Amino acid sequence: MQDSNMKKQILILEKTPVQIFSWKLTQIKYSQLILMDLERQSDIKKLGLKKKYLLNSYVINLVATWQVFIEDLLEYGVDKISKTITEEKIIDILRANSKEMIKRFNTPNTKNIDQIFKTVLGINKITTSINIEGMDLTEAKFKVNRILEIRHKIAHTGTSGEDLQLEMNFDFMEHLLEVGKQIEEKVQIELRLKN
Repeated sequence: MQDSNMKKQILILEKTPVQIFSWKLTQIKYSQLILMDLERQSDIKKLGLKKKYLLNSYVINLVATWQVFIEDLLEYGVDKISKTITEEKIIDILRANSKEMIKRFNTPNTKNIDQIFKTVLGINKITTSINIEGMDLTEAKFKVNRILEIRHKIAHTGTSGEDLQLEMNFDFMEHLLEVGKQIEEKVQIELRLKN
């Protein structure tokens, strides 16, 4: 009897995609910390150029981490839906569709995010759920897309085309994290995954 009660008390701890995203963001901060270390030293040759490349690499890593988060969130939704379906063939089709869409997903801007969540999970215009204090929806989505455009320019020209700063990169990270929290919540609500 006691063994049965203990089994009921065991908690299943599962990290959500946004929790994993947040953890990964703490890992990429080290390029920013290297920059701060460099600024404390006075005899660094070509400090401006080194700062530029560290700031650029942060944006590239930030967007890569963002894309992985979007893909993880999509798979999370597929996994949760699959647990409610008894027909194996439907689960196979859902998973195959998800894998194929993720394979082709290479620019995690708001338009493409809306498209992939609509196609795979049937969630229409997921990015309209973004609600950032002090910004209207258009501004909040513009900022996500701007971060992607900066990454695109760095990846294809070797430079951001603008003067990136530590504070700007931190602001980009905070914005994507908040947007990530909100779209994960939208997935949970739409798929009725909330406890």
